[in-house]
Amino acid sequence: MPNMKVEWYYNNKKLPHGHRYRTFHDFGIVILDILYCYEENSGVYECRAVNQHGSDLTKATLKCVSKTNLILDSQLPQGMEGGLEKIQTLEDSLIRNRDERVSETKGQAPVFTVPLANIDSLREGENSHFEARLTPTDDPKLKVEWFWNGKPLKTGSRFRTFCDFGFVILEISPVYPEDSGDYSCRASNDYGEAVTTASMKVSGKRSIILESQLPKGMEHTIEKIAELEGLGHVPEAAPEEDTGKPPEFITTPSDLTLAENSLAHFECRLIPINDSSMRVEWFHNGKSLWAGSRIKTINDFGFVILEVAGVYQRDSGLYTCKATNRHGEATVSCKLQVRGRQGIVMEPQLPSNFKTGTESIQKLEESLYKREEILNEEEKPNPPRFVTELKDIEIIEAGPAHFDCKVEPVGDSSMRIDWFHNGRPFATGSRVHMLNDFGFIVLDMDYVYNRDAGEYVCRATNKWGSASTKATLICKSKVNIILDSQLPQGMTGEKLKELERGPVSQAPSEDAPGSPPKFITQIVSQSIGEGERVHFDCRVEPKTDPNLRIEWYRNGKLLPSGHRFRTVYDMGFVSLDILYTYAEDSGEYVCRAVNHLGEDTTRATVSCKKLPSIILQNQVPRGMKKSEALMQMEATIKKYTSEVHLTEEDLYDADKKQPPRFVTQILDQNSLVEMQTTKFECQLAPVGDPNMKVEWFFNGKPLPHKNRFTPIYDFGYVAMNFGWVYPEDSGEYLCRATNLYGMDETRAVIKTAGKPGIIYDSQLPKGMKSIERIREMEAAWQLAPEQPGDELKPKLAPTFVTKPEPFTVTEGESARFCCRVTGHPKPRVMWVVNGHTVVNGTRYKLTYDGMWHLDIPKTRQYDHGKVEVVARNSAGEAIAETVLTVKAREDDYRNVLKNSPR
Repeated sequence: MPNMKVEWYYNNKKLPHGHRYRTFHDFGIVILDILYCYEENSGVYECRAVNQHGSDLTKATLKCVSKTNLILDSQLPQGMEGGLEKIQTLEDSLIRNRDERVSETKGQAPVFTVPLANIDSLREGENSHFEARLTPTDDPKLKVEWFWNGKPLKTGSRFRTFCDFGFVILEISPVYPEDSGDYSCRASNDYGEAVTTASMKVSGKRSIILESQLPKGMEHTIEKIAELEGLGHVPEAAPEEDTGKPPEFITTPSDLTLAENSLAHFECRLIPINDSSMRVEWFHNGKSLWAGSRIKTINDFGFVILEVAGVYQRDSGLYTCKATNRHGEATVSCKLQVRGRQGIVMEPQLPSNFKTGTESIQKLEESLYKREEILNEEEKPNPPRFVTELKDIEIIEAGPAHFDCKVEPVGDSSMRIDWFHNGRPFATGSRVHMLNDFGFIVLDMDYVYNRDAGEYVCRATNKWGSASTKATLICKSKVNIILDSQLPQGMTGEKLKELERGPVSQAPSEDAPGSPPKFITQIVSQSIGEGERVHFDCRVEPKTDPNLRIEWYRNGKLLPSGHRFRTVYDMGFVSLDILYTYAEDSGEYVCRAVNHLGEDTTRATVSCKKLPSIILQNQVPRGMKKSEALMQMEATIKKYTSEVHLTEEDLYDADKKQPPRFVTQILDQNSLVEMQTTKFECQLAPVGDPNMKVEWFFNGKPLPHKNRFTPIYDFGYVAMNFGWVYPEDSGEYLCRATNLYGMDETRAVIKTAGKPGIIYDSQLPKGMKSIERIREMEAAWQLAPEQPGDELKPKLAPTFVTKPEPFTVTEGESARFCCRVTGHPKPRVMWVVNGHTVVNGTRYKLTYDGMWHLDIPKTRQYDHGKVEVVARNSAGEAIAETVLTVKAREDDYRNVLKNSPR
């Protein structure tokens, strides 16, 4: 029912908007998904449905029990790789070519059935979600635009929009205080427009959390946690005074030769270190290098770094770093050469055991496809001839064009096919496709323009002669020039110009007297620990003075430049952020505002507590008996393996001066296949030695750190996990344990076989007996009678020819569902996972190549459940269901982590 309104309530209050809450209402199904719950989400949830005839409601209770474990691992998501090009690819994938032809009938102006809702309680770093419902849902000329404070909304990686099946969605992730304002969505088509507006307020992260965030029962461990976090920190040198020397590069960056899509890293050292007037610039081939999503620069503590992620061939050239201060300047240069990826692989791709090389492949192909040999002296001239000629066609502009013909002889390897348009060679492109197979020659154009009209010639040439066939393409324009006004009733051209121009802001009067700067609010003193973030903010007037200048000082000196210090001054708002602090950052900070009428200052102090040094003493609580330590050791090792070979005598005792000893050895792995997982494991004594050092070596060299290798050393259990292996991982691995009293080693061998490079089995689908069957089918396609025009076809409701099949994966692996749908007009397909509508993005990939595909590159536990696909057109709809089973990983320890993603 179009007037049905569904609302959700939590404890008799309207459910707030947020990225964790996802609602769905379509086809009579009402769903609320809460992606992950906290203890404060417990309560009574109520769903109310209201229309013009009455209302109804249903209630349920949710109880969420909190976890009391402490999260020690980083919960940050992995960075998005690929930069601006990947964002562009994702945005381009949302654009769909619509092949449906719209009959010229009277349409409907857009109407927002559900308007946007205000969002008032967001904090910096959270996600915002605007959603509205819109009709009509099947207008191909419907245009949806978003505005922020009356201005078009800029595109970017934080903003994602979605418009399909009548849903209009805007997601901003994450949000900042400057994103606050009014957001408007305007929908327009040939019959009118509609606008809905909502506001969003985002509060900045300004307050400092002084209360302990530790779970109950761990009140006396804050000092030990602070000591653990400080392990390995080297205190920074005190800031240097101004030496009066010009810049000087101590080291120079090295020249690099990289493959395309690699990471380029240039690094050099620069003195003096803490010169506040130092300015560092990078140049590429003499032009200033601009920062972007792929380019990152760092200048801090005398280190000057340039990183270029995902390099292209155009990034090759000379890179120059220029350092300037008040006493002079210095430059240093380096070269970058990027090797492009070859389109054709010239090296042999044969397996190592394929000794005879190309000759064996030729013999294999000859045995499969070789026909009876014909001696050269018996060959008869056989020039090409067209059995079927091209036919003239007449197409409406923007419609598809199709030419086809048939040529003989079919198996001539010297046959060459050329296409010409009005006497000129006709090249392929994104909308032009050519096919020459089994004697069938096809030219397809996805859509045509007026300039494509003319004579098309197909010429076939071999060593005995040539033949050609021609046809004419006539392209008709859809409509002529529209001379009548397309404005809605009551709207004139002058009024439209006034609306587009918007309110005209008057320039401030030049004669208006100015005023000296004055701080309305002051910055506040702070006391923090080393490594934490510092934020100062205040407000100053006048806001619109173009001559107003803001300066920051620390202990009476101008604040040095560096990527840790970020300052903002906009519309009277002044802020300073220090991303992470050291003990040397302590002191008095002064913000000074100056114009030609005077100045004003505000000041505050920062007290940074230095973290303690490395703890080398044993942290086992006093009074813990050996039996208790033995129980803890056994419980720890049983988390990884069922067999415990360590005894009470293997526990660490400082008086015994025990050297390292491998109680069990790592074992050889001789039958591995490429991409298979494996691991080495052993047990090491003494257990609990604070001076024990475990190292891994590969073929005599230290094993490099990679995301495929995960070392473990936990209470006597030593292991190295391999996420997956390659043939080049084959070799000898050595594990070495060292302490103050000696050393011990254990070693093993890995042998990995590569996957075969040649596929010998037939790749034809089941039921397809031979290549002749394929030829018969292709011939039947070419001889099929012409299909009637789309406008003459009867309407058919969607029907699933192929339905998606159940899929079972281990968490983290990819899953894929496919289906094929028929119907007229062409059905539109929507995928639903556990009641949640799938949107094309990084989590889910939606593609269409004749069949509809849903790809989940990395499955999660919350993907486990029902998968539905809904096909709908103006004649009806169809639904198909299947099941996705996601099995938990054996090494999954997230059940002990709080709020970990499932």
